[in-house]
Amino acid sequence: MVNTSKSKNSNVSTNSKKPSIGIITVRGNVLDDLSDESEAGITPAIAESQIRDAMEDENIKGVVVRIDSPGGSALSSELIYHMFMESKS
Repeated sequence: MVNTSKSKNSNVSTNSKKPSIGIITVRGNVLDDLSDESEAGITPAIAESQIRDAMEDENIKGVVVRIDSPGGSALSSELIYHMFMESKS
């Protein structure tokens, strides 16, 4: 598995060099931004980066999203949701 994560709370894993399923794991609170370094979480910018990484990998044929979050920002959650829905096409 290859971890292309830029955040310890979100990552994309894939088995490289052959068609595979990417796994995006999201952990922590859903935040507007990471201005508060003491709080671990996921932001729309981090989610967008992980979705883009999966979309750009020609070996990834599908994506599983694993979410371990108590919740957080409603606006950020909605933005992340729409990013995933748009990536389906």
